[in-house]
Amino acid sequence: MTFFLSIFFFIYQNDTIECFCNIYADSLYTSGNFKEAIINYKRNDSNNRSLFMLGCCYSYMNDFDSACKYFAKSVEKNPLFETPRQYFNAIKSAMASSVFDTLSRNNQWQKLKDTVIRRLNHFAQKQNKELKEILHNMKLKDQYMRHQGYDSVSACCSEQVSSYWYKVDSTNTKKLSDIIDKYGYPNREIVGFDGENNAWLIAQHADHDTAFQVKVLRLIYKNSKSGKVNPHHYPYLLDRILVNKGLKQIFGTQMDNDKNNDIMPYPLENEAIVDNLRRCFGLNSLEEYTGFMQKHD
Repeated sequence: MTFFLSIFFFIYQNDTIECFCNIYADSLYTSGNFKEAIINYKRNDSNNRSLFMLGCCYSYMNDFDSACKYFAKSVEKNPLFETPRQYFNAIKSAMASSVFDTLSRNNQWQKLKDTVIRRLNHFAQKQNKELKEILHNMKLKDQYMRHQGYDSVSACCSEQVSSYWYKVDSTNTKKLSDIIDKYGYPNREIVGFDGENNAWLIAQHADHDTAFQVKVLRLIYKNSKSGKVNPHHYPYLLDRILVNKGLKQIFGTQMDNDKNNDIMPYPLENEAIVDNLRRCFGLNSLEEYTGFMQKHD
């Protein structure tokens, strides 16, 4: 099983990274080489983030008609942001204020706003509200068990903690497995941003069933190209499986206490490139993440 996991992860690693971002195109955008950035983003223009970045590039080139066209395309099926406010704030944050001000005065801007609002409303209406509620309740049980429920059980009868923990996680895992069999992976299109996040959380805590976690990891990969999942979910679940199988993690998402009882990452496969890999999935640097975890431990 360990051999299979290590081979599977490294076969898919580079292809999956390309699903979420284009490192070279991003570097061109950051350096102001927008013409070359456009060429490279268009090589992966089935990806919602690439479409969003194309809108930013065309804004800098004062081609606001094309910019608005690509911004609209980026929310066509599965938006990167759940609300119009989040979406327009993201556009504003992605470029210089002078460029955004000019874009927002263009005659296509109001048309874009109307399109985004309409598509996001349609996106919300298509979701399975009953399934969202089921996943929400599963998340509540997961979190209660890990906080109030765990404390109450351990305080009076510590020998029951393990069985209580296993019962909650195994029940949630079975429910999620049944949901996947019936509906497919509960992605953003089916259950929205919160619902997809809750599904991932249950899979992340299904440590007793590695085969199921690998199945979910494949589904997250499959849903990644069209922006149907949170890009953070792939590295977190991948690292979780690797660490639990005694392998080195890739992204440094999993933490442990060192000999001084300080929170530190489990061993890494390649520490030299970990920040580049993390950046591909929208994660902050490993140093920043470690500092955050130590502060909130």
